[in-house]
Amino acid sequence: THPVVSAGEALAKPRLDVYPNPGSDRIQVKLHLEKRAHVHWQVVDLLGQPVLQLPAQEVPEGESIQVMEIPGTTAGGIYWIRCSVEGQAPAVVRWVRQ
Repeated sequence: THPVVSAGEALAKPRLDVYPNPGSDRIQVKLHLEKRAHVHWQVVDLLGQPVLQLPAQEVPEGESIQVMEIPGTTAGGIYWIRCSVEGQAPAVVRWVRQ
């Protein structure tokens, strides 16, 4: 049998905070999960082209911090940090590279 979930639960997004913002080569993203889940991270430019992709990893429930090393060849500008969590709608946060 499959558990019954409401539409709101199925579309819930994880909570994200990125700092420093604006930042440069190293950023930290704070994530809060209601339960343990597999998480995939991606940083994309305004055209949707990936700048950084991290392999999926299992993250415990509660608050955790993902440190990202942004490639030095990445130009200054606006980027999107995307967090995909199994069973939830992806969360996206705007980040500015100096």
